[in-house]
Amino acid sequence: MNYHIHIDKLQTMKKKVYFTILVAIILITIYQIIFLSFKSYVWGVGVLAFWIWVKNDITEIIGWLTDKKIQKRTSEKQQIVDLPDFEIQRKSYIELVKICCSTESQQKLTSFFETLKDHKDDKYYGTTLEYVIDFLTKNNYCFIEKLDWKQAVEDLQLYLEAMVQKNYNVLKIDFPKTSEKNESLFLEDVFETYNKCLEKQGLQMGFIDTQSDEYVFFVHEIVHKQEIINLINSIGYNYQEK
Repeated sequence: MNYHIHIDKLQTMKKKVYFTILVAIILITIYQIIFLSFKSYVWGVGVLAFWIWVKNDITEIIGWLTDKKIQKRTSEKQQIVDLPDFEIQRKSYIELVKICCSTESQQKLTSFFETLKDHKDDKYYGTTLEYVIDFLTKNNYCFIEKLDWKQAVEDLQLYLEAMVQKNYNVLKIDFPKTSEKNESLFLEDVFETYNKCLEKQGLQMGFIDTQSDEYVFFVHEIVHKQEIINLINSIGYNYQEK
């Protein structure tokens, strides 16, 4: 199964569960308000706490049910306000492809980036990077990917396995076993743990700081780190390590 399809199915399932639970809690709360004394407001607090926890997923569900894209929040704009000239951005993307992608992908992606247009004022995407990530994901290039902070570590492992296999010909990396990875990406040592596994192959994760509650990442060879940092700056963002 395509790893993007697998992750999409997991996310769709979680969204349905979140939505069902939220509706149930709201209905029970309404019932208590109407028919019971409801002195402690426990359910009201519970509904509020639950909403805060899954508000991003619920927002996505609304868009999913109406088949509309939710417009990006202003807080998700690029970190570097004064973006470099777009031709510099374009060339930087192409150089990143040469360093981080397989020969087969390089040939196809170079053509894509040579005709890439600036999407910084696009109402649908909001940024060129967002458009690029969407294109790469839909076409299964295993290059730059993104995950929400609440997603499971299992999703991260699926992405990393696909990246190293397709771009670096590394057939197997000893990532943590299944029983050790059923946790949220929010845990502090998750990325450090997986990076240690990658480092044995001379690889590491690099992160693009989008100033949002998501992780935008890719895999590159450690020896190219400084060059990668310069190229990420040239597309308008800061490079991060986790």
